[in-house]
Amino acid sequence: MKPWISLVIILLVTFLSLAGCKEDKPVETREVIRPVKVKRVQTAVAADQMKSFTGTAKGIKESILSFRVPGVLKTLTAKVGDQVKNGQAVATLDDRDFKLNVRDLENRLQGAEAQLDQLRKGARSEDVRILDSRIKGAQAAERAASADYRRVQQLYAKDAAPKSRLDQAQNQWEQAREAVRAAQEEKAKALAGGREEEIRAQTANIRSIRSNLSQAKANLTDTTLKIPFDGIISAKQISDFEQVGAGQPIYTLVDITRIEIQISIPEQLISQVTSGQSVEVHLPNFAGQSFVGTTTKLGVTADKATLTYPVFVELDNPENLILPGMSAEVQLQLEQQGSGFPSVPINSVLEDKVSKLKYVWIFDETSSSVSRRDVTLGRILSDDIEVIQGLQNGDLVVIAGVHRVQEGLKVRVPKNI
Repeated sequence: MKPWISLVIILLVTFLSLAGCKEDKPVETREVIRPVKVKRVQTAVAADQMKSFTGTAKGIKESILSFRVPGVLKTLTAKVGDQVKNGQAVATLDDRDFKLNVRDLENRLQGAEAQLDQLRKGARSEDVRILDSRIKGAQAAERAASADYRRVQQLYAKDAAPKSRLDQAQNQWEQAREAVRAAQEEKAKALAGGREEEIRAQTANIRSIRSNLSQAKANLTDTTLKIPFDGIISAKQISDFEQVGAGQPIYTLVDITRIEIQISIPEQLISQVTSGQSVEVHLPNFAGQSFVGTTTKLGVTADKATLTYPVFVELDNPENLILPGMSAEVQLQLEQQGSGFPSVPINSVLEDKVSKLKYVWIFDETSSSVSRRDVTLGRILSDDIEVIQGLQNGDLVVIAGVHRVQEGLKVRVPKNI
């Protein structure tokens, strides 16, 4: 055998002997520390924020001017852009028919009042003389008819006149007697005055005429269109000499010494707006300039399409710089309403399958481990949910990796939390 082969065999035997003499050592196992994401609990507090809303300016007072009565338009004196004063006449209707109606009713009233006066006082002396004359005439006619009747009776008794002639004479005599009686009653009535029911009827007639006369005078006054308040004519809707109806628009009048802007507030923010709140108003026409306004009216019914509530802002405009129709941006200082309870992501809350209790995992910074904490929940806030009971400010809640941890398990969290 060659010397080098012997040497290899000796070395191999020696190595195997040494390997067999070593003791078996256990395999070391490294503890696995899972990473999780945590959130530090903070109780919600109120905080102010500025919000901007857009709207359109309009005059605080705006009126459509029209006539209360129909007629033919006679004059239009105001032009668009004119500044007008309260009580100023700016248009008239043809008033001829209205004046005739007033005069007619005045004459009717005068006649009715004279009739009532006569009913109350009785006949005048000259009226009595006329009635006496009528009585005397009736009495003379009655005497003549009576004499004729007696003459015909005598002729009839001698068969010198037919029965029809006798009947005719008798009828004429009776009619003459009735005429005397009627004339005497008329005189007596004239001397005594009208009966109570006649006086009441005439009094009611006078009241009716007076009411119609008052309306006629009002209609005559309404043929002149007057300005109800100081302002500016912003529009004219008609031309001269047109036939206009009652209530038909003639002018549009606005008072722009004070401006109103309507804005729309979302339902989740309307509770943070108060009446009388000071706001800042900006208009594109006046870049770099701001105006101070005040909220005056808050709507209580949401728009069905936009689910927003109307809020009205008023501001002074003494120099008439802001004109109706200008777009405006209103900046509101809103106070965020804190509930006083902390909130956590909804997916960080778990439910015990046995007790049905809700709980979260709390990270302990000292031991770097997690522990279960039962909680009582409140309202859902978008992706978060309020925790009414069970958490305190500063608690670290596991919000990611919640299904991979267990009680007392050590975990790893980011350094900046």
